Amino acid sequence: MSDLPAEVGPLLERFASDVGAVVPVVALWAHGSLALGDHQGGRSDLDLVALVGTELTDRRQEELRAVHRRLIADIPLARTLHCTYVPRGNESDAARAHPTWAMGEWFERPVTPVSRRELALGAVVLSGPPPVDVLPGVNDRELTEFIRAELEECWLPVTADAKAELWLQDIWVDLGMPTFARASVTLRDGRLITKGEALE
Repeated sequence: MSDLPAEVGPLLERFASDVGAVVPVVALWAHGSLALGDHQGGRSDLDLVALVGTELTDRRQEELRAVHRRLIADIPLARTLHCTYVPRGNESDAARAHPTWAMGEWFERPVTPVSRRELALGAVVLSGPPPVDVLPGVNDRELTEFIRAELEECWLPVTADAKAELWLQDIWVDLGMPTFARASVTLRDGRLITKGEALE
């Protein structure tokens, strides 16, 4: 992990060690800004996918939640660390939802087509085999259909007059404008761009 930003390396080393004490980690990958060269220390999220060698029982999931809580208590930067846990044997099912820690919450979601495309383009392989050897690929049609659905189902409803107050909050402006710019480029050209490129 020597090539990672100075503030990120120790956190990821601690994270990998603590998670490895709960479940066997087959592979650990970073995508998003860290992999695409757009990471800004203290601001960007750390987006991870862990391929684990066991089913995630309720007990193991609680132990993983405890790992994240301890990390946040010890290392404030861990608040930006998000991880989806994919049990070995389930990785070929692209639609399957997996246990995930993000934004201080525990829920289930799939490894989305955008995430899988990012992982294929430039994953930081922290351990194990590269994701292109493990995860299903993403064709352009799947990618654009996913983005169109996200815009229609998640973003369009919050443009209604009844939701206008949301757009007076920094977080919605900060997320919304780059999201629309990135989606526009992908739908037009088939490329994924970084948040920095979207702001330009």
